[in-house]
Amino acid sequence: MSTTATTLFLRHGGQLSSEPPSMEAISPEEMDAAMALHAETQYFHSDFAHTDYIGIDPANRTATSAPGSASWSTAPLASACTLQPSRAIMVVLWIGSNAVESEFTASLSRGTASGEWLSLCGATGNTLYREGPENPLPLPGKVMVAASANGGFSVALSLHMQLEHAVELQASDVLRIDVSCGERSAAEAHERVDQRVWHNPKWPSTIEFQVAGGAALELPFEPHPVITQPGEGKL
Repeated sequence: MSTTATTLFLRHGGQLSSEPPSMEAISPEEMDAAMALHAETQYFHSDFAHTDYIGIDPANRTATSAPGSASWSTAPLASACTLQPSRAIMVVLWIGSNAVESEFTASLSRGTASGEWLSLCGATGNTLYREGPENPLPLPGKVMVAASANGGFSVALSLHMQLEHAVELQASDVLRIDVSCGERSAAEAHERVDQRVWHNPKWPSTIEFQVAGGAALELPFEPHPVITQPGEGKL
């Protein structure tokens, strides 16, 4: 059976879509609010360009606390299809972190119409070795999650996830990708770890996999609630 490579884009509003990020999805009012926030502050926040979460905060850590995370989901699938294990699922995250070294874990899950979730696969990568184990590259730290107008920037982290077997998806199923702080980084953190996943036209985070049957998934980006910016936030 023939397979087709399908690429889904992480979009703002927690959506996984086959449509790449576009500034046309943003109203002028939203853009003005975001530009003012980026130019005047370095608040820790999320908007159409990126999604932020607290990877771990040692000050609030307990024996049962889990690393912080962010999620993106597809709309319910219009028809059945099959995820093929013939090639690795490639996840490319354009990320920022206030730590000089930070693990990112990505996991893929399937949701059914009945509300059940099944974990399909996952992988963890370390920003220190994003270009190979022989070439450690520390990040600059806190400036990574500054607003872009104040020096914030992004680097690419590639993760390879492998399905153990073909996965039959039914119409109305949902795919979800969760991105979180890796367990080792969370356990060893002595200061709060802030993590950012970028999803704008310049830095589009993606997940690519093989679908059987010769047709890629078509998942249009859906209109989103108006994005508002905080009057104050966490550094």
